[in-house]
Amino acid sequence: MELTDLKRKINASKSEAARRPLKQKALQLLKYKKMYEKQRDHIYGQQLNIDSTKFAADSAKESAAMVTAMKSASKELKKAYKKIDIDQVENLHDEMSDLMDMSEEVNAALSASYAVPDGLDEDELLGELDALDDQVELGESESVPDYLVSAQVPKDKPRLAEPSKEELEDSLGLPRSAASLKI
Repeated sequence: MELTDLKRKINASKSEAARRPLKQKALQLLKYKKMYEKQRDHIYGQQLNIDSTKFAADSAKESAAMVTAMKSASKELKKAYKKIDIDQVENLHDEMSDLMDMSEEVNAALSASYAVPDGLDEDELLGELDALDDQVELGESESVPDYLVSAQVPKDKPRLAEPSKEELEDSLGLPRSAASLKI
């Protein structure tokens, strides 16, 4: 602020004699300004060096701790793997795979449908499906297919009540077995 005031006064002065002491004072202030800026820059540089050194020291400590942790983990892993025989692991894996295959075979055998005869030809079934499509297009389809006529309940006989969703599912939402249904 003082420097700008001096500059205004210098510009407002009419004689060179009045300007000379103002210029001397302005030059003196500029010298101090430069000196303080230089000192400030030195302090900033020193602070940067201190901060860099501190960062490097912290980084070195963290690296040393990391190396110590890695050595410890390496020792623990070596101890753990000494107790494990890879051949036993492979044998165990093979046994588990065989057991899973056996489980799938048992599930497939248990889920086989007794109502569908073996040896049905898929092409024959597709042909039958196409014939049904043709009947529907020609308007020849009956409301009840031929194979279900004998299974229909006569209209004059009462029907059993349909079980509710709660009766069909257990507490986990899984279907109940037929033996557990109360019909």
